[in-house]
Amino acid sequence: MNVIQTLESISINTDDSSVFSQLQSMIKKNFKKSVGNKGKIISFYDESEKVQRKYFFKFLQNMYKKYHNKSFDFKMSEFSTIKLSLIQQNTLKSVVLIEANFKNSEVTLNIKNSDNFFISYINQCCNEWGIKFDKFENIITLNIQNEESLDMLDMFFNTKEIFNYTIDCNYDEKSFAKFKKEIKVRQSSKFIKRFKALANLLEEYFEILGCEKTDDSETVRSSYLSLIKLYHPDRHQNKPVEIQNSYREKFENIQKAYDALKPYFKEQENFISA
Repeated sequence: MNVIQTLESISINTDDSSVFSQLQSMIKKNFKKSVGNKGKIISFYDESEKVQRKYFFKFLQNMYKKYHNKSFDFKMSEFSTIKLSLIQQNTLKSVVLIEANFKNSEVTLNIKNSDNFFISYINQCCNEWGIKFDKFENIITLNIQNEESLDMLDMFFNTKEIFNYTIDCNYDEKSFAKFKKEIKVRQSSKFIKRFKALANLLEEYFEILGCEKTDDSETVRSSYLSLIKLYHPDRHQNKPVEIQNSYREKFENIQKAYDALKPYFKEQENFISA
């Protein structure tokens, strides 16, 4: 039995099927936030299960001591994610293909092929970390706002294995390099100082489009297209003249606001690409 402990999780790997079955049974019986299949199971921390976890790790400590004739320090393990695996010799690991795409400050990770266990694991992780996950399309959406997030994304792309799955991340390196440059430029003091002042001057136009001053060009454009369609004069020809005039005025103000913001976003593009 091999035990690996990190700040976030504790991994228990064994090639003894009886040990695995015993620990698996305890996890299933005592911990409700668990996912697993025949050869592996993961249990996520739950505040209401502190007592059960305390006894589980006491039992695990005794078992470890029996196998290795020494103790293992399970410090803070009660708060960690428990990962139990049955090591089977001469078996091929499942390969999970992940396709990454970059747009503005967002990264989408499309999980192309995987089994229900891996998807359940990813879904639970995303719930724990507050990350958007479409479990029907198997797409993770990450909002990257700083260099720390970029470093974590880099680490993920360099990860070759997650819980006995081989990970194959497919992405365009030039697109990723451009994406990282844009994030770093947007976080620079020069960019923030320059465009914060400009956004304050254009605040009225952002408000007309129902947007925040911090919204990006794609968000503003999406809002503009929705509003321009809603208030287009052709949609209101059968309404009273007073309403037609009111909607036409809103339509014109929306168009004026969007036209006023286009140079602002164009200047951002030029600043980033300089």
